[in-house]
Amino acid sequence: MMFRRIFSAYFFTAISAVALTLQTYGQFHLTYDPWMLAFVGIGSLMGYNGYIILYAWRAEKWGIKYWSQSFRNWRIWLTLLCLLLEVGLVAKLNLGLLPLLAMVLFFLGYVWFRKPRLLGFAGVGKLKTLLLPLIWLYVTMWLPAMEAGFQMNANFFLMLLHRFGFLFLVAVFFDLRDVEKEREMAMETLVAGWGHRELFLVAFLTAITSSSASFLTADFWSGLFLNIPIWIIFGFIFSHKRIKSPKLFMILGDGIMIVSAGLYFLGRFFINCPA
Repeated sequence: MMFRRIFSAYFFTAISAVALTLQTYGQFHLTYDPWMLAFVGIGSLMGYNGYIILYAWRAEKWGIKYWSQSFRNWRIWLTLLCLLLEVGLVAKLNLGLLPLLAMVLFFLGYVWFRKPRLLGFAGVGKLKTLLLPLIWLYVTMWLPAMEAGFQMNANFFLMLLHRFGFLFLVAVFFDLRDVEKEREMAMETLVAGWGHRELFLVAFLTAITSSSASFLTADFWSGLFLNIPIWIIFGFIFSHKRIKSPKLFMILGDGIMIVSAGLYFLGRFFINCPA
């Protein structure tokens, strides 16, 4: 029961977001900010659970009787608790209105793209595959770097390119899991119309671009360990039909982000390890 609750509440996803944020601090050689890490983790919980609540509302299940059922109550209370904590963290971090507005717009855009039939724009769902990695890129890399006062330069944008390519492959992996369900919703995603050749070409070019960007911004060991998760998720994409469990999809998709952070710091250890 506890195992199911951890995954259904997206705690594992939140841990993945925190892991990527830790990796960002390491890549940019910044001092870790525990308040920003808390902001990212709690914000992830709030966003994903908030989306589930909105989904129920869209499905016309928003009612006192429905939400009074014991197995649904915890999600509402968790989201409200996260909202209160996020307000306090916003005040603590002094982020300002612009980053918060960007996060709200990202969230609303994701909700919009996930429910195109209800909004009368079925084709716009294709942008969901691009928007989700952009949200993660903003939350786990751009926002922590800007909050820490990191100066934008060519290396910064190459690191963004590397991270976006990695997150895009993760999004493609999850889209392959959901393709049949999203067809039933009359939702067109990028991967829905791709054959094996198109999928291989897009995934391979993305992996090559992301890998190249990491080697241009890091020493050999760091670049090598940053590239391993890219090619692991590339392999997952082309073996997705063998994965039958939705929870295993989440473990592999979200878990590869934890692996990415772990391998990056392992690479740093090799650099600093005395000869």
